[in-house]
Amino acid sequence: MKYAKSIYSIHKIESKGFINKLCKENNFKVETIKEFKILLKKTQKFHKKESIQIEKIFVLIFSFLQKWVFSAKNTKQIIYF
Repeated sequence: MKYAKSIYSIHKIESKGFINKLCKENNFKVETIKEFKILLKKTQKFHKKESIQIEKIFVLIFSFLQKWVFSAKNTKQIIYF
């Protein structure tokens, strides 16, 4: 959360537990805004089905207590302010 106090994000519904756990571990609040399905059509030769429905979740993640900083080694550090 280096550049913003809130993030809007779309994920596969299967990631919901991971997102909630990650936010809880880092003192972020996550709010589910909407769960929905999208239809993806066959776009590549190796796709076997003509189309597939995928369940998605639209979430809001926010924190007023922490700030994320990424170092040159791409490791995360949390700075409290």
